[in-house]
Amino acid sequence: ILKFEYLKFYRKISSLGKTMLDFTLWFDCVLLQVYRNTSNHHTNFLKILNFTILMISLYAFMGFVFSKTINFISSFNSVSIIIANYFILFALIMVFFNVKRQLHQQGSILFFGIFGIFIILMMLLLSPVYIPTFCFLIYFASILFFYLLFLCEIKLFVFILRLVAYGCLIVVIILKPQLINPFAGIFSSDKLYESQFEKSLNDLNTSAIINLASILQSDFNLHLKDQNISFAELNSAKALIVANKENLLKLNVANLNIAKEVLGEKYTELLKTINQDEITENTIKSTSVLYSIILLLCIFSLQKTARKNSIVPS
Repeated sequence: ILKFEYLKFYRKISSLGKTMLDFTLWFDCVLLQVYRNTSNHHTNFLKILNFTILMISLYAFMGFVFSKTINFISSFNSVSIIIANYFILFALIMVFFNVKRQLHQQGSILFFGIFGIFIILMMLLLSPVYIPTFCFLIYFASILFFYLLFLCEIKLFVFILRLVAYGCLIVVIILKPQLINPFAGIFSSDKLYESQFEKSLNDLNTSAIINLASILQSDFNLHLKDQNISFAELNSAKALIVANKENLLKLNVANLNIAKEVLGEKYTELLKTINQDEITENTIKSTSVLYSIILLLCIFSLQKTARKNSIVPS
């Protein structure tokens, strides 16, 4: 009996393994399809170059959009986010039709399962983390949308898409060349956006800055009576506040009352900018992971295509 149960369990595990291999086969076919559409299987260098420029421009554009619309995105309720996720799911399903018909079922089940779990988690665990996740999915859907536009064969659309992509690339090279680095957003995301907290801090007067620094660090050696505060000392106070800005969110009652008395409504605005900067930074990091994977694949494809084109038949 034990042997029979063991064999039965072994067959179930084996069947699960075959299912996993089917999913792997589906991903392999999707990747081959992408290589075929973007570089003709590593034979068309200009085509993969145009796709790489499009991905760089799209990442820069979406990063700009997210930085300007974080407050608007934060105002979304759970119902709006769930509806938006279904639209993203629909965009993913559109890609399935470019894959062989026998793989539609496995791919659909896989992505419906992933998004189903995600939607349930969105309903149960609404927290600040859901906003970067939502932005990540918007970016993912944008990649799929522009990938489909890239496949369009209408010459007018192709011309407009390339014109916009090359225009964005020129702007990126002039203003934010670090965006071309696929790992910049992961390891130095604070350099890719303008901190709203630092911007609000610069709008405060000298006494408010000194008071805030004294609250965050009791041994801060400047006092309100010091009227002749140098520029370097003021900058050191600002640097202290920026380095300890998370502590503003967890002040004790005494320091909280002092901060509200000194800053008034500006204290609440500072707290909002801290949360906004955190959301923006997490959004940049999450989208940068996907961007780095795509760009590395593009660089690999560029290198392989260039090597194939350099071979001269004898």
